[in-house]
Amino acid sequence: MSDKIGQNTRGRAGLGRPAGSHNKITGSMKEMILEAFEKAGGAEWLARQAGENPVAFMALLGKLLPSDLQVSGANGEPITSITRTIVDTQPMATAEEIRRLLREERESGESLA
Repeated sequence: MSDKIGQNTRGRAGLGRPAGSHNKITGSMKEMILEAFEKAGGAEWLARQAGENPVAFMALLGKLLPSDLQVSGANGEPITSITRTIVDTQPMATAEEIRRLLREERESGESLA
């Protein structure tokens, strides 16, 4: 120990995870959430939730979109109309493919976002 108050003389003890290391619990939770999502019906279930629970769905969407997203109309003009286009709701990736990507992201230390 040290005579100086607050000086850590035990190496990294008490300092938490090193910068850039992954939180194991967060990775495990992501995998469990994806498994539950798949069991609930995947993209089809999520599409139903958009219609049945639009407030919750939009809250989820708000968490996934960038917070600094800025949108304007043509030539920087204000947006005067919004058109809704229904697209194919088939998933672009299966839950297993997403799990694999998350595992690869965790192992490589790179973010896919």
